[in-house]
Amino acid sequence: MKSRIKRIEIGLIILVILTIINTTYNFLNYKSKTTTEKEKVALPKQLNRELLNKTTFKIKDYYNNSNWSNLYNIFGEFAKAQINTEDVIKEFKKLSSLTGYIGTYAYSHYTYLGNENDADWFDVYYKCSFSNGNGTIKIRYRVVEPEDFEIVGLNINLDEI
Repeated sequence: MKSRIKRIEIGLIILVILTIINTTYNFLNYKSKTTTEKEKVALPKQLNRELLNKTTFKIKDYYNNSNWSNLYNIFGEFAKAQINTEDVIKEFKKLSSLTGYIGTYAYSHYTYLGNENDADWFDVYYKCSFSNGNGTIKIRYRVVEPEDFEIVGLNINLDEI
């Protein structure tokens, strides 16, 4: 009986020692994972909420009144070098027949796309209601210098009918 108790004690001691070794080994080999969060690049000061809302209001006004040439003129030289007036008129006519009029809209968020061609690129998103459903307006800005920016893209999506 005494030898059986000694064997149990020896087994328990070995088990405790192995547990301590295992815990110590895991603790010493634990490599902490550092999480890094990308620093959010702020919108340039000149792209303030007031200017963004005025721009979106102009887009809404031109779009709802089918004033396609003025809608084309909101684009900067960078965009105009890549698209012509006729294409803009043709595509926006098709789009407006699907979406209907732009009703209400509200600023949602922006995304910094990075620096390319010596310019910072931002997408500014608006949630909006159309006469034929709900959707999103995305306006792409190209910021060359702190005081020099232009609209280079406009994306109107009808998300739900």
